[in-house]
Amino acid sequence: RDNYSDFAKNRYLTGYWVLKSSFICKTFKNLGLRHFIPLLFVMSILTTVIAGLLWWPFFILTGIALFSYLTLISVRSAMIVDASTRVINIIWAFMTLHVSYGWGSICAIVDKIFHLRQK
Repeated sequence: RDNYSDFAKNRYLTGYWVLKSSFICKTFKNLGLRHFIPLLFVMSILTTVIAGLLWWPFFILTGIALFSYLTLISVRSAMIVDASTRVINIIWAFMTLHVSYGWGSICAIVDKIFHLRQK
């Protein structure tokens, strides 16, 4: 994609339709663990932030999760960087991909639960 906004929109729609199509076809056999990692990441951040509003120590879990994630993608970005880009651009691309894909997956689940959108 030409910019992060278009990339985020594309990854959101991919995350949404990967799960939505599985709901429509009533099969999850084509889904692997990689389809659920962004969903689990975004859910872990959302749940610990919400829980932190009720009991502040949960914010520590949010911080640990975000620190671990940023460390992991920073190391991986440094490993794959080349002369045509900068590490920060790769880190930002990873964050954009995971958050938008995960959010799309969450929206597909919410739509399924509440029947917000039909085929």
